[in-house]
Amino acid sequence: MSALKCPNPACPYLFDPSGVPPGVVLTCPRCGMRFTLGAPPPAGSSASPPSAADLDFGTPGEIARPRRRPDVAADAGGSGTRTTIVLVVVAAAVFLGVGATVYFRLFHTPARPADPGPAADLRDKNLALDPPGDGWVRDEDLRAKLGPPFFLAYRKGDPDHPGEADPCLAFAAKDYGTREARPGELRDGLTRPLAAVFEDISPEDLPGAAWLGRPAAAVKFHALPKGDGARVVGQAHAVGYKGFGYWAVGWGAEADAPAVLPELESLRAGVRLLDAREKWAAKEAPTRTFAGPKGGYEVVDGDGVWVEPDPAEHKPADADPAADLLLTVTEKRRGSDFAPEATFLVLLVDNLADEPLKAGRKHVEDRRAAEVREQAGDPNRATTFTDHPGAETAPAGAPVARFRSTVADDKNQARLHVVSAVRLGDRVAVAYGWCAWADRATFEDRLVRLAASLRERK
Repeated sequence: MSALKCPNPACPYLFDPSGVPPGVVLTCPRCGMRFTLGAPPPAGSSASPPSAADLDFGTPGEIARPRRRPDVAADAGGSGTRTTIVLVVVAAAVFLGVGATVYFRLFHTPARPADPGPAADLRDKNLALDPPGDGWVRDEDLRAKLGPPFFLAYRKGDPDHPGEADPCLAFAAKDYGTREARPGELRDGLTRPLAAVFEDISPEDLPGAAWLGRPAAAVKFHALPKGDGARVVGQAHAVGYKGFGYWAVGWGAEADAPAVLPELESLRAGVRLLDAREKWAAKEAPTRTFAGPKGGYEVVDGDGVWVEPDPAEHKPADADPAADLLLTVTEKRRGSDFAPEATFLVLLVDNLADEPLKAGRKHVEDRRAAEVREQAGDPNRATTFTDHPGAETAPAGAPVARFRSTVADDKNQARLHVVSAVRLGDRVAVAYGWCAWADRATFEDRLVRLAASLRERK
């Protein structure tokens, strides 16, 4: 079709009528004249003619062409399609995320802590350590069970299926700041942490033991894993040096003892002291001495745990009319409202004809038997006393007797008793400590050390 001239005779503007439907009202962009192109659309038609705004007239002198109108239906369909695609992609991402999380929790094995490496410098603990060789892996679960101050634990075996009697070795270190670790603190760390893993623990002292190039407090122990598992045998060593306490505890199946114990000894040798504290000097006395008001004797607390209650509230004579000194120790336990306690007395009695320790023990047994009868309101209530050899070799000092008292049909009355005695001129000083039999693992060593420290005061 040829170009269409503007109807204004004075206007030379040309239109392109090929893309313009009939009945459209046009406005000439040059002269502004409005006119209708051809006949109007038939009645009833649903299509509405484009307006002049939909026409691209170009610049003056060009043939006007209609603008390309967007396909509204196609655009709506495109938007819906894009929305659907977006929703599908989002749903797929969520599904994959949930699936990955479930898989990770069910099948993923967490990365084990990296080994410290050969000759690791643990300067904050004044130690260097050669990690165990092949077959040994870090065991964070075991370290957590043993609790502070254990900082490193190893297990030999399948790390994904640990056995209760697998060979294990753990190390602990505690900084006591301005004082040395006390002997009692070192010994407490030998077997007490094992209670979190084992039961029926039977320790036996290892005289002359050494570790870290220094004399060590050490025990060999047999124990039964909690739950199922073969009985184990192990060793525990403790050393104090320059304000630190160090512990090494290891074990393996009792049936494998000939191979396990030498291997544990070899691995302990891979731990060495550094020189980070060569100029360190203690600023606190490691011991405290107690003496009663009547004097003539003293006991030395090398553990730093015993306290003398306020005499206005707890008089020594309330526990025994012959008592001159009363000391107590309480073991606070995290997460428990019950705090076990041990009691220690020093009695001053007349010069007895018998040997002091024998006389002192008889005094204690008579006193305990009378106490049981009085509590029961039964003059025939019997108390039985049996020797208890104990787990620790008695330290140097006053001779110590250990024995157990029991009352028939009442296990809560069972006690551990520790007694020592020294002659003081015309009197005898009897040191006497006790605790519940069930708490002997906590207090026995402390009671023995304090009783053995009894001496005449110069």
